[in-house]
Amino acid sequence: MEDSKKGFLKTNSKIVCREEEGDALLFNPEDGAIKILNQVGYEIWKLCDGSLTLQQIIEKLKDEYPNVPAEAIKADIVNFIKHMQNLTLIEEVAD
Repeated sequence: MEDSKKGFLKTNSKIVCREEEGDALLFNPEDGAIKILNQVGYEIWKLCDGSLTLQQIIEKLKDEYPNVPAEAIKADIVNFIKHMQNLTLIEEVAD
């Protein structure tokens, strides 16, 4: 997934998302699981709308957080996306 440049990231459409003061609460009605995202996690979640690749999301956040080392941003986003994919909250879809 880290080297993927073609697949677009998309949130699982069955997940219910509720914003709470900049953070977000995700609820999976299929298994009752709840996931809480901090502000940055929620930002990434919103970017996973099916129109952006992993690399495009990384570039957007590099621009938004210029004082954070680019490699740290990339590593954090890749780890977050992998974790969210393992929980079936985000998937990679073909164009």
